[in-house]
Amino acid sequence: MAHNVLTVQASTVASESAIQDQTSLEDEIQAEETIHNNEVDLGISEPVTDEELAEDARLRCFCSKDNIQE
Repeated sequence: MAHNVLTVQASTVASESAIQDQTSLEDEIQAEETIHNNEVDLGISEPVTDEELAEDARLRCFCSKDNIQE
């Protein structure tokens, strides 16, 4: 039977790696927002609703509190 194997590179500088990963994620989110805004301007996509923005803010706050406790 074949097994899937996932290899993970370990780092002795975990905090630096975590900061780099978070920065990359924030950059990716910003890029997606820019693309979406351009699509809204072109009439390709619908704008984000106030409810979606509120939920996103709530989730970001919840996630950041989880990261602080760890």
